[in-house]
Amino acid sequence: MFAVNVKQGNNRLQQNEIGDSEGNGRVSLELRYVTVQVPVLLSRVGERSWFMPQRARRGFTLIELLVVIAIIAILAAIIFPTFNRARESARSATCMSNLHYLWQASSTYAQDYSGRWAPMLFGPAEDATRLPAVNLNNAVDMSRVKRSFLYPNYIKDVEKFHCPDSLDRIKTKAINAYMPISSPWSGVLGGSSPTFGVGPFLFPQLPAPYSNKAVPFYAFDSYDTSAAIDLSGKPIQVGGVNAYEIHYSPNWTAAKQLGINPRQDASNRAAAIRP
Repeated sequence: MFAVNVKQGNNRLQQNEIGDSEGNGRVSLELRYVTVQVPVLLSRVGERSWFMPQRARRGFTLIELLVVIAIIAILAAIIFPTFNRARESARSATCMSNLHYLWQASSTYAQDYSGRWAPMLFGPAEDATRLPAVNLNNAVDMSRVKRSFLYPNYIKDVEKFHCPDSLDRIKTKAINAYMPISSPWSGVLGGSSPTFGVGPFLFPQLPAPYSNKAVPFYAFDSYDTSAAIDLSGKPIQVGGVNAYEIHYSPNWTAAKQLGINPRQDASNRAAAIRP
């Protein structure tokens, strides 16, 4: 702030003579002024003068903060489950779409092979020689497989064989799988993985050394196999490694070993020929 000081006094400003053009009525006027000292208080930008009371600043109280936090928590409790349900609905829709594609492809396959359904949806994992990757570490990328049952002749995208809820997203991971305990094949196999010689998957065109080798699957193929879980939802392990369970098979009755001969079972065992 600053003040402007003006001196006080009686000073003659000026003396003028006023009259007409002919010199009549000449009058003398003397103007005087009186000055007084007046304090002028100006406010700079951002400052307050003495006659402008400054408003006290204060922050949020603890109660106000707790109320805000409670409102945010309530909104989160309402919104987050909605997002989760939306994501789950999207995954369910994708899974249903994949199953629709698999059904159409399987039906077309059955029409092409005289009513015999494919013994596997995708087929065994392959190595670089286009033969089953009995050495699981030698499996090529799933998209490079050339002799699958439904891929690539009936389904062009390997993503159609993958469930969105599956945690196995590596397309080169090969695994061995087991028949479900509820399947008669589980008893026939003695709890072991099916091989190319024993079980529902016979491939007559394979070389003889493959006849006793366990059938390799791709873990990315969620509809032929998936991770086995117990009743509590925990993964089942065999030898310290998560076990995988076979989900798809056109013949669940183990017909030949059990002495029965349903047409579906016999025809598919003889027709496990990849395109």
